[in-house]
Amino acid sequence: MEFKRYQKGDLSKILNISELKAFQFVPEDSIDPNLSWSFYDDNALVACGGFVQLWFGVYEAWVHVLDYDTFLSYKICLIKKFRREISQLDYHRLQATVNEKTINYQKFMHLLGFTVEGTLKFYGPTKDNHIMFARVR
Repeated sequence: MEFKRYQKGDLSKILNISELKAFQFVPEDSIDPNLSWSFYDDNALVACGGFVQLWFGVYEAWVHVLDYDTFLSYKICLIKKFRREISQLDYHRLQATVNEKTINYQKFMHLLGFTVEGTLKFYGPTKDNHIMFARVR
């Protein structure tokens, strides 16, 4: 298992075409390789994640994993990586949105020290409700 610096196009290697249209919340142009990473296992790309700076001190955290089983298999590794990266990030607000149907992703956010701020109604590309999580200091 290995984390590498994100390279343009990594996200599209994980997502299929319909997902790529649905997951435009992380446009390729907004992904900074200095703030993002790709995760490989046996030279296979299984996840990408990182932070998008919205403005000074405010970042949106994001992650996309190949599939849900992959997330369950690697969640401890991903938690450790995010904790390490968050500890080095100069922020006063770090936020992320999670589909309200995904309980394990919500637990993931709590394990990273995020708290719930509220529900975003009809927020997602499929008009699902999402939960806004944040860490502030």
